[in-house]
Amino acid sequence: MSKVLIITVGVGERVEHAICCSIRQHNPEYIVLMCTEKSRDEKLPLILADKNVAGRKYNPVIIKDENDVEHVRQVTLKTINELLNSYDSSDIAIDYTSGTKSMSAGVVIAGLERRIGSLIYIYGTRNKNGRVISGTEKIISFEPNRTYVEYLFREAINSFNSWRFDVCLQQLKEASSLVLEPVVIDKIDILERLAKGYSFWDCFNLEEAFHILDGLELQNNFLREWGIKSKIEKNKEFLYKESKNKFCIERGIDLFENAQRRAMEYKFDDAVARLYRCLEYIAQLKIFERGLYSALGKEVDTENLDIDKLPSSLKDKYIKKKDERDGKIRLGIYEDYQLLFLLDDPLGKLFMDDFGTDGLNQLLSIRNSSILAHGFSPVKEEVYKKMLNKTKKFLETLLPNTEDLLTKANFPRLKIVNSLFD
Repeated sequence: MSKVLIITVGVGERVEHAICCSIRQHNPEYIVLMCTEKSRDEKLPLILADKNVAGRKYNPVIIKDENDVEHVRQVTLKTINELLNSYDSSDIAIDYTSGTKSMSAGVVIAGLERRIGSLIYIYGTRNKNGRVISGTEKIISFEPNRTYVEYLFREAINSFNSWRFDVCLQQLKEASSLVLEPVVIDKIDILERLAKGYSFWDCFNLEEAFHILDGLELQNNFLREWGIKSKIEKNKEFLYKESKNKFCIERGIDLFENAQRRAMEYKFDDAVARLYRCLEYIAQLKIFERGLYSALGKEVDTENLDIDKLPSSLKDKYIKKKDERDGKIRLGIYEDYQLLFLLDDPLGKLFMDDFGTDGLNQLLSIRNSSILAHGFSPVKEEVYKKMLNKTKKFLETLLPNTEDLLTKANFPRLKIVNSLFD
């Protein structure tokens, strides 16, 4: 039984009888009576005089405008918030039978917002005047868990579509604790696996991401219903190639897409940092394809240029860059592209042509001054957009059909039309 019963109090004929009936039925230890000044004066004394109410703790709360839904909602929310200092939300029930329609709507909305334990309505046989005949009252009490779960699931969908995967998983965890229906549990489970998979991908944990997405049954009706089956198939194909090869165009595309997701969250410092890494990676990919990196065991060492693999005309220039501490030849982003330029690579020419006062030089300087690099200045959206466009030119120079791969790397957005319980 509910420990707290919030009841709307109207001024209709014999409403006190139905209110006392509800109190007797639910046997709360504390009663909150939502009254107008008129119902407080006319009905409250009759309610308190009933033997089923006498001696119980109660508190009358005044509604100043019973026809203002928002006012009723605000007063009820304040009341519930105070109760939550002493009770759990599941301990609270609301009987919205009496009072104006606006009062009923206001208290129910507030109750749903605070996820109270149950909602109560009393009905019965009515006389010719539309009043419930005493003694015919029947009480309908229901726990609005379905409403809560539906709300949480749709909020989880919104979180997933906004790439807030941690929030999505928390909302799904809460939803799963409120429901037992197998079909709903299955839908929550599928979305939870999707959120985990794409969360790993978003953090560049590629192997774990592929493992989760590959474990999904792509014939699952929910994936088809949500409009993402074909998208996941393309994502898996892309992700598999990237997870198996450190040096591939897919990794550059992934960095580019990740930057755009950060920008959608207005995290322009993060976005530019990823675009910088994307530009650097493009150069590294080309240098790798030319076989110019040394090996570090079985791995390619991008921090060590293999001097023996350079054309003889360039060896003297790069031997001077050897680090005396470990003998490695490390190149920064400018030096990467300078090397490609000297090797007559189109990417090197593109970089050097753009590296001017108003070109990449300025953008890279701003990036270097950001809090995520070496300085303290925030990156503005206009800088991000300029760098995005320039980075895309490099991707397109590297691979003409960049748009096809960008499509395969896009994260899906779920389209939920039907009720969660259908």
